[in-house]
Amino acid sequence: MKTIAHVVWIVCITLLPTWQAHASWDIANKAYQEKDYVAFRSALEPLAQKGDATAQYNLGVVFHDGLGTAQDLEKAIEHYRLAAEQGYADAAFNLGSLYNKDISPRDEKTAIEWYLRAAEIGDARGYFQAAKIYHFGGQNVKETPQRAVHFYRLAAQAGIAAAQANLGGCFREGLGVEVDFKRSFYWHHLAAQQGLAHSQAQIAYYYAHGQGVEKNDTEAVQWYLKAAEQGLALAQSNIGTLYMTGQGALPQNHQRAVAYFRLAAIQNDEAAQFNLAVMLSNGQGAPKDIPQALEWLRKSAEQGYALAQDGYGTLYYEGKDVKQDYDVAYKWITLAAQQGLDQAQNKLGTLYEHDLGVSQDHLQALEWYTRAADQNYRHAQFNLGNMYWNGNGVTKNPKQAAEWYLLAAQQGYAEAQYSVGQMYEFGVGMPQDLRAAQTWYERAAEHGHEAAGKALQSLIKKLNPKAPPHMGMLLPVWGEVSGNHFLLG
Repeated sequence: MKTIAHVVWIVCITLLPTWQAHASWDIANKAYQEKDYVAFRSALEPLAQKGDATAQYNLGVVFHDGLGTAQDLEKAIEHYRLAAEQGYADAAFNLGSLYNKDISPRDEKTAIEWYLRAAEIGDARGYFQAAKIYHFGGQNVKETPQRAVHFYRLAAQAGIAAAQANLGGCFREGLGVEVDFKRSFYWHHLAAQQGLAHSQAQIAYYYAHGQGVEKNDTEAVQWYLKAAEQGLALAQSNIGTLYMTGQGALPQNHQRAVAYFRLAAIQNDEAAQFNLAVMLSNGQGAPKDIPQALEWLRKSAEQGYALAQDGYGTLYYEGKDVKQDYDVAYKWITLAAQQGLDQAQNKLGTLYEHDLGVSQDHLQALEWYTRAADQNYRHAQFNLGNMYWNGNGVTKNPKQAAEWYLLAAQQGYAEAQYSVGQMYEFGVGMPQDLRAAQTWYERAAEHGHEAAGKALQSLIKKLNPKAPPHMGMLLPVWGEVSGNHFLLG
């Protein structure tokens, strides 16, 4: 940790005990202030030879960083060790950092020994660094979550904010301990009070979702704002989302949403880039700007954000604001589908089924529809129903088709509701049940499905031939009917 070494080093030089403030130290201090590192080193050497631990430590820094001389890690180790053996905690800590980061091959086991020596003689940062090695493992130290938690706790109890945050993370993820959101909140809250932006965002999330603490939208906003003010992209993005949706304790304000999304997007927050693209494409909170929207959408997609990949691919599929290109659509939709995004998996199934951007492959279509359907995505359930009804890639099976149509229908998908109504009316794939058919036609018609309205009127006449014409429903034209449907009888 060279930056930490520099800070400690300056303190050691400028805040010396009075008994060390003799001529040699005056020369050393003056040389350091003037950045004359050759003179600085010359002034330190006789002091170090006399056993002055502070001089030994600072000579270690000189050789460690190559100040006024070539970098020499062996000499740095030698001088750090002399100081550390006299109980100089900063020297022990820097030895740990040297073995952990600078020598090749790294020696995390020895690094831990020095970090713990530093902690034992007063530098709790040593506990934190040892914890991180046990947390992530290394070349000669295995990941050991329980030890990581032990040393994180010691460092956290000593007031190190980063250790408090990491300990909170362990309780959140169940790393080396049982998942405990209350304890996670406790430790993150301590770190947040010290100004650690990531912990401020984490406890904001806990307040927003009522995890580990009673739900409190006002507290959530306050902590997100504190983190956002420090420039944390995640917090800026979340504040943008709250302003965009008007949820929580913030009123809907699209202009502020765009402003926060921009701050986060510039820092490459992929969710903010995606949301900014959506708002610019719709002219929400800022003038409509399709070229900028496409640019932010592309950046988000290239970072692997599944919604952006799906959206970018969909634009090329539809030819909206870009030249239609099924090959490009296939590329991006596949990337999103492989991440498990249900809507992308359904679209990928459609591309395979209809020979768009990829050679027609009903088995692949079935595979991707099934993945999305297993996530309860109703459009995919309906498309699977179509495949089993038409016998595409599978043996024709009206009963199984009915099962998938019913799952989609139960989620309010009008086209599936209409299909279920027909299957009940004509007894295909399920027992004939005219009353059940009427129920499903009514549900589809309530969603504006024109064909379902006509089927309902026809069925009502069957059930009650004397019924006057007005018993049928007057329905608006349904704006869009996706997927295939079938007519029987």
